[in-house]
Amino acid sequence: MLSLKRNHQYYTQCQVQMAATDLEESILFVWTPHGSHMEFNNFDVEYWNALKEKICDFYRGQYVPYIFGV
Repeated sequence: MLSLKRNHQYYTQCQVQMAATDLEESILFVWTPHGSHMEFNNFDVEYWNALKEKICDFYRGQYVPYIFGV
């Protein structure tokens, strides 16, 4: 059975999109010429909190100094 792994970039994308839109569930649909797959994903609060911390660290440490010359 196919399942989206937590370390895949699409998992991160789904989690960020759910956080940004305040949704608790999303559907990932993948199509290829060989078939398609649809998967329901629940918002993962623990994953999001860890990811949010990394995003904020990047923003403060890399983005802000680059843009504002701090």
